[in-house]
Amino acid sequence: MATFSDVQTALQSLVMAAVYPNGINNPSVANVGIRIETGWPTPSALDQRLQTGKALVSIYQPTGMGRNVTRFFPEWKAYSVTPAQLTLTITGNTITVGGAINAGEIAIIIVNKNNANSYSYTVQTNDTFNTIASALTALIPNSSVIDNVITVLNAYNIVGRISTQSTIQREEKRQKKIFWLIVWAPTPAIRDLISDAIDLAIPLNPYINLPDGTGARIIYEDVADRDTFAKTSAYRRDFIVSVEYATTQNSTVYTVENSVSPIQVTS
Repeated sequence: MATFSDVQTALQSLVMAAVYPNGINNPSVANVGIRIETGWPTPSALDQRLQTGKALVSIYQPTGMGRNVTRFFPEWKAYSVTPAQLTLTITGNTITVGGAINAGEIAIIIVNKNNANSYSYTVQTNDTFNTIASALTALIPNSSVIDNVITVLNAYNIVGRISTQSTIQREEKRQKKIFWLIVWAPTPAIRDLISDAIDLAIPLNPYINLPDGTGARIIYEDVADRDTFAKTSAYRRDFIVSVEYATTQNSTVYTVENSVSPIQVTS
């Protein structure tokens, strides 16, 4: 799930890309070193940085400036579906194991349209097509195997299926929080160069990606100068943005797909 810290980190990355458009190994938009960090800076660390001609951008979230904006009923949705790698090709009354080995997949054989005659094997890391075929043959009555080909006697219908492990996700709640992107600079000119880059980055990036695969929406709210730290020569500009993001829960499920269409066979 996406956490408060994840949102802070995403905002930090957004600002970093804005003020270092050519990468951190190249000069910043203000041609000075710019540090981007979360939280409120300590006065001593801020003084030391500004007095050396460098700048700072703080990603700060004031206490109590947020609200619950949940509007969706919790519902499980597919998050990541893993396509089956293994295949079961049925021709007549034979089953050929092929495709690719992917540990954790489950090979399923259903004989004569009867779920009571359903046989399954979970693929292991050290398996081969031959060992998978042999394992299935050991489960299926009246069957034999040569290499990776299984033959089933007395079968008039065979279905092959592959089950894979996938992830589903549910949104449990949604919140909207206010963040301050605070520019601290040693001169007004440096402050303006950094601020201009951030001011453009906000509308150009209305959504930011979070680690759980969801997106957070950023909305510009306000901007203000606060030049009140004369003794440290700190020139400050605050960008106020709201960020709406979800708290999610993931769960693991198994999907089942036909490796082949069922084929009528006689023996």
